[in-house]
Amino acid sequence: MKYSDDTVTSYPMEADVTEWTTSPLNVGEVFRFHLVAINSLGRSGNSPFTTTVAGVNPGLDYSLLATYSSEEQYRPIITHIEETSMTVCDS
Repeated sequence: MKYSDDTVTSYPMEADVTEWTTSPLNVGEVFRFHLVAINSLGRSGNSPFTTTVAGVNPGLDYSLLATYSSEEQYRPIITHIEETSMTVCDS
């Protein structure tokens, strides 16, 4: 895993592992992941990178507590929708 400060950490796993979780992730930080296979034939090349930005679920605070607002003034308004994008504005 490559962190936003460009430090890299490797996490060796057993052959039957199909899922992996890391923490803590800081909201707004960019993380890059790639895989390398090592077997009796040697080491593979790096897989393509997968990049993600750490975030929180909408409507939850950093402690994952619900923070939904019932006040109309805080609800976004969808003003335009296309096949690959939409435009919203705050009220």
